Amino acid sequence: QQIELNDRNVMRLLVNRADEIVISRMDAAGREQLIPIKLDQLKDYDVDFIMNPEEKPYLPELEGREIEGLGNRKVVTSGYALSIKNEVETSYQQYVNVQNELIKAYNEVWDAFAKKEFGGKSFEALTPSEKKSVQDAYPMHISEMALSNLAKK
Repeated sequence: QQIELNDRNVMRLLVNRADEIVISRMDAAGREQLIPIKLDQLKDYDVDFIMNPEEKPYLPELEGREIEGLGNRKVVTSGYALSIKNEVETSYQQYVNVQNELIKAYNEVWDAFAKKEFGGKSFEALTPSEKKSVQDAYPMHISEMALSNLAKK
């Protein structure tokens, strides 16, 4: 299903045939910025994107949202997404590595939010309903675009 997303609410990760990772995002003037990053930087970029703790104008918008069991909380818009596009020649190992970093990022986000909202308890120590509240606050929105040959035609 097609959903219209504000550019700032989408992190576009491009992984090319040389297994290099680039974040594509729009700057304030609407121009595309390409930011090359290393695999070991990806999780931190993702955490910053998912939470936008400093309310940066190029990261997802924050909104007040009713979170079941917690009440109204200021969290990132539910209309955000991490979008991954791999070239056909991207190695399977790099594909798996990128996926693993995204999962690590969500685990870190959920753990930080759990500790803040539930008196220092880790995400893993929460009850199922408490875990659901955390995941409602920061739902996992990962979109994989069809494999391509990233070159513009």
